[in-house]
Amino acid sequence: MVFFDEKTFGKGYGEENDFSYRCLQGGYRHLLCDNTYIYHKGSQSFSQEKNELINSHLQILKEKYPSCFANTESFVQQNPILEIQQNVRYGVELYSKKNILIIIHEFKTIKEKNIGGTTLHIYDLIENMRDEFNFHIVYYSIDEFKYYVSSYFSSDKITNILSQTYSPYTTLNLYNDAFKKDIEKLLSVLRIDLIHIHHLKNMYLDIFQVAEEKNISIIYTLHDFYSLCPSIKLFNKETFLCDYTNSKGCSSCISQNFRQNVNFIPLWRKEFYKSLQIAQKIIVPSFSTKKIILNIYKDIEIDVIGHGYDKIDKKKDYNYSNKKIQKRFNIAFIGGISEEKGLKYLEGVILEAQKSDITIHLFGMAGNKRYNISTRNYIFHGPYMQKDLPNLLLENDIKLICLMSMWPETYSYTLSESLISEIPVITFDLGAIAERVKAIDAGWILPINSTSKDIFKLIRAIKSDHSEEYKKKIENIKHYLKGMKSTKDMANEYADLYNKLISRFPISHLDPNEIQSKLEFYKKSRELHPLKIKQMMEEKEYKLVKNNIKNPISLKQAFKEVQDYRNTYTDSKWRNKILLKFIWYRFLYINPCRWIWK
Repeated sequence: MVFFDEKTFGKGYGEENDFSYRCLQGGYRHLLCDNTYIYHKGSQSFSQEKNELINSHLQILKEKYPSCFANTESFVQQNPILEIQQNVRYGVELYSKKNILIIIHEFKTIKEKNIGGTTLHIYDLIENMRDEFNFHIVYYSIDEFKYYVSSYFSSDKITNILSQTYSPYTTLNLYNDAFKKDIEKLLSVLRIDLIHIHHLKNMYLDIFQVAEEKNISIIYTLHDFYSLCPSIKLFNKETFLCDYTNSKGCSSCISQNFRQNVNFIPLWRKEFYKSLQIAQKIIVPSFSTKKIILNIYKDIEIDVIGHGYDKIDKKKDYNYSNKKIQKRFNIAFIGGISEEKGLKYLEGVILEAQKSDITIHLFGMAGNKRYNISTRNYIFHGPYMQKDLPNLLLENDIKLICLMSMWPETYSYTLSESLISEIPVITFDLGAIAERVKAIDAGWILPINSTSKDIFKLIRAIKSDHSEEYKKKIENIKHYLKGMKSTKDMANEYADLYNKLISRFPISHLDPNEIQSKLEFYKKSRELHPLKIKQMMEEKEYKLVKNNIKNPISLKQAFKEVQDYRNTYTDSKWRNKILLKFIWYRFLYINPCRWIWK
């Protein structure tokens, strides 16, 4: 009879491995039971000794059973039971809360600089409602032609491939059978209770039909004007807002921007209108956006829910070290300044300011690379993290911010960032920016036919005046900030909406024992990062060899381990690095006389 080796392993850690290895040596086989969940409370009686015990007992196992230990390491690295693990993780989480499916055209990590406002909005929702709902984000990778789904649970995130079998998305493909089938499967596997669409670029309208068939509620937040035209922004160089109500005049724009000889806008709007009618709730972030949408889709109901924004701690009593900056009148442009975001006004104001005591700053990137380099009276700061902007504006003594967008923005996070920093703005009488600025009198609003000279003339007037008007606008901003809607306030509005719709339209989920769809879905996680899994194996082996050549083993053995690694991982980025480490540790860093070639 075989027992645990209590004498060697004492309080634990490694005794079950030792037992299993002895069984293997006795001719037994290991089998996996995948329908039993074992709760392991873990480390309650000797938590302080845990690391020491693990390290020492692993070393014992490695020395007693070198081949078994190596096989275990290989098994862990390859992880052939990943689908089962995913099934357990999803199974535990999916039944604990209601599940929200979010649809968005792209989804960048929050750590990236200058990410879009729609992505920021979704992160705010997840962050503030993660304890109440599970969020599953479906998005498209234009680089890989793949759809991904990232699941956010209370303290975990799992990403899988939704599918990689479609041809690349094209604008005119409003429907796709393969996408429809994958969405049908996804809604069942993830036990989706509600769908919240934020953007349908790179997506298909089949999702509305599938949701209707399964009696799943849809919320559609219109962050721009994609539902009216795939150009998204309804932008016209001369008139700012195009004549979007006259779809017959869209032919020239379509020919120029989409290289199509057919005016597809009437069909586009017909299909979107059908989809909008299926949605239980349509939301926009501003009243100006609602007005534009209703000019086309006249009989749909639209609710306005403005985005929330959290106050950011600024450095108090900042001591300006750059006296040169402090002596000048500093104005700023913020964000990605493309043509429709007012690039020509950035260029014009820089030109006007050349012989003045006014300095223009750009926090972000310009569409014209010429302006991504600092020049006289112009300072280029480059991309920024959202949380850092208030202090960047403070450090550079910014007095005024220019938001010269030439399309009717639906909300504008850059305006929120300006207000958080307590800095008045200049903008055009267009869209949500003008709407929000007017509501609290937080700046100056120019006619949309104003020139760069007009903008600079206003800047000079504000600078020279130092009037009560400027101070009044700052006071207005400070007053607004006291009652400003936070991301938590916004999330509470959405949580109430989610719960009401889920209660009104309860979902009858599939039998949990129907596992075929689950297995197909989880299996795709194996395909997610094959290169990453390979790199993890290479890196782990690299670290192991590196530690070995640092330890007092013979020079011959150390050299053999290095050669084995280089021969095994011929295309590894650590292949040459391990050789350099060998030379460093054995011939340069440590006295070579200490090591004997045996």
